[in-house]
Amino acid sequence: MSAVVSHSWLAQSLRNASASLKVVDASWYLPSQNRNARAEYNRKRIRTASFFDLDEVCDHASPHPHMLPSPAQFESAMIGLGISNSDHVVVYDGAGLFSAARYWWMMKYFGHDACSVLDGGLPLFEQHNADLIDKAPPKEPEASENVFPCNGDFKYVLVHGCRSAHLDMKSLC
Repeated sequence: MSAVVSHSWLAQSLRNASASLKVVDASWYLPSQNRNARAEYNRKRIRTASFFDLDEVCDHASPHPHMLPSPAQFESAMIGLGISNSDHVVVYDGAGLFSAARYWWMMKYFGHDACSVLDGGLPLFEQHNADLIDKAPPKEPEASENVFPCNGDFKYVLVHGCRSAHLDMKSLC
């Protein structure tokens, strides 16, 4: 599985409507940038994309920001996004390439090898594939609907070379 995919590859895959392809917006910005990732996702995103909130899916007990979540928390978040172990996940961000790499690394850490970063992120994709950009706000769920699709069956897998919270980065390459 390629670590990076092009905008043309993703556009063709979306047009082919592959059921095992999941697209994730993992945008996050530094506070000094005065940008709101979720608000930007609500205004504009790649068709079928789900939003992954790096501020929410982390170890809230840590005094440090954005520390890895527990396996159970990450697994729950992936299931909530409708991601299964058999899916190929393509992640992007609104900056082009900033926070998407963090999500890619988290997927690798938790044992999901079928994850790729979109080269150039949303800016390059939109420049070449404007017809595949959704600009309408995401549909609000009805009171009787679940907020998340919850149809994923993602399971955490211990990656060889990982011991407790330490990761041997060479094992991912």
